[in-house]
Amino acid sequence: MVQYTIPEQVVRMKIWDINNSSSIRIHRAIAKIIITDMEPIQVVQKTGFVELMRVLERRYTVPSRKYFSEQLIPEINDEVCAQLLVILDPVTSPFLSFTTDTWTSGNTVQSFMGLTAHWLTEHFENMSFVLDCKPFIGHHTAPALMTAFQQMLDKWNIDVGRCNVVLHDNAANISKYFRDAIIDSLGCFAHTIQTCVHDGLLNQRAVSDIISIAKKLRRALTVYCSEVDETYCPTAYQWSVAENLVCVVAPFEEATREVSYKTAHISLVIPVVTALRNLLKNEGNNAGVKTMKSTLLKSLDEHYSSTSSSLLWRCIDEIVQSTSAPEQQLPTSIDTQLSQYLAEPEINRLADPLQWWSKNMHRLPALATVARIYLGAPPTSVPSERLFSVAGEVLNDHRSSLLPHNAARLIFLKYNSKLIKD
Repeated sequence: MVQYTIPEQVVRMKIWDINNSSSIRIHRAIAKIIITDMEPIQVVQKTGFVELMRVLERRYTVPSRKYFSEQLIPEINDEVCAQLLVILDPVTSPFLSFTTDTWTSGNTVQSFMGLTAHWLTEHFENMSFVLDCKPFIGHHTAPALMTAFQQMLDKWNIDVGRCNVVLHDNAANISKYFRDAIIDSLGCFAHTIQTCVHDGLLNQRAVSDIISIAKKLRRALTVYCSEVDETYCPTAYQWSVAENLVCVVAPFEEATREVSYKTAHISLVIPVVTALRNLLKNEGNNAGVKTMKSTLLKSLDEHYSSTSSSLLWRCIDEIVQSTSAPEQQLPTSIDTQLSQYLAEPEINRLADPLQWWSKNMHRLPALATVARIYLGAPPTSVPSERLFSVAGEVLNDHRSSLLPHNAARLIFLKYNSKLIKD
């Protein structure tokens, strides 16, 4: 056992000041628990927590709830914002893609507008951060949404010219404000797929009948069919239609999952739409679902009739215009690179295209510039929906009295917690 002198023992027993370096280290660790585990800030006042900290380090005193909510967490927020501003430097991140959406908390009836940014580094590394979860007051009109969106961009010194594309849900108000602002935007691919499926289901009478019977069966089965005066059982034909229905919509469900992964890129849209079109054109067994397949195909064509002319070619045009090479040499250079690219063997479907571009960007510099812009965008607004899923956990029953700006700060830090220093 180590023997300490009396002066040493006095020092060891002395309570740390709140600004002591050791105290600050523990303060930040507690703040990180509050942020990452979404604990209510008042946990620092609970008897059990205070006792736990006393057992772990008797010289440490847990600060008040106010210290964390009004001083430490805002300081951490400022630190993360400063780091993110450096990361968003236009020199290293010239083009950004965004997702945005609005959400209203059921516990507080407070609306928020979220903004996430996505891009690829010069080495084709995927970058994704939440830029804001802004409290939104008033009606969700196009002018109000545009004002909020512009304020969020201004906060990060992001010029509209750096916006490659904005992904959003298919609500008319959101679509309108981007059209009015002349900002390139796309509706969420996952939402569009579900809209197509909905259109198809409603246009096939046999399918609608099965859905109606299934809804009635739910109640009947819960109280046992034998105890119900009138049971609703599908006919043999309807069971056959149900089997065909599953075969038709299964690829749409798989497509929705594929484009909703965190690693998904907007480049999936065209091949997925093409695959779905080909599947719907396949005759197969059309018993009871022929009208549905026709409606699905028509709906896909209406939503994606111009997938061949998109952001990709606009990016190529911009490169052609901005390059400093002589005009007569420009087409040859790009044509050569494009020919080389098209002559490349196809990579495995499960391979990561970002790794391929990282290895080949020096051989195809012009096309790599396009790929870096184009592949940086997600195909859906799911990142914003994930943001609001976290928001729902932050604004739970135990935090319903949390002020909107404090809630927004905690949501922002939770999603960008990888930038929080120990």
